[in-house]
Amino acid sequence: MTSSDRFRDTFSALHNLALWDLEDAGVIKPGAGGGGSSWTRFNNDLTTFVLKLPADRLGKLFALVERKLAEAA
Repeated sequence: MTSSDRFRDTFSALHNLALWDLEDAGVIKPGAGGGGSSWTRFNNDLTTFVLKLPADRLGKLFALVERKLAEAA
């Protein structure tokens, strides 16, 4: 796999995450769905969502994406 494949696959994994994936991983607080929520921001502007995550939740998101990539391999 090339670096560009890995980069694309990372975005694919991010775009295919469900709300429950993010809640179970501790990235989004359970029950926080709805208008103006983290889930809405995740769907409307993924890049800004990721850039503004606090370090602890960013680490959880990274681990979740790594897990999804490993499952797909």
